Amino acid sequence: MAENKNTKSTKVWEPNATQKLFLETVKANPGCTLAELSEIAGVKFTSGCINTLVAKGLVNNENEKEVIVQAKRSVKVYSVIETE
Repeated sequence: MAENKNTKSTKVWEPNATQKLFLETVKANPGCTLAELSEIAGVKFTSGCINTLVAKGLVNNENEKEVIVQAKRSVKVYSVIETE
């Protein structure tokens, strides 16, 4: 009988280095924002690397916190054009 080579091996998921650091940081500092956790860890955490942790039920992001931020953006400046 022929061996079936189409079976997929089951790989156990493990967090990458950034995700492990995030988990350690949030465990020691619960209730912080992503920006606060990034500052504490000295690494910029992005939502992209955290989404998997949320989807797997390892991190809760259901609570919200109001923060005041100062944003920098470009705006147009107007002046009158003088005509003769």
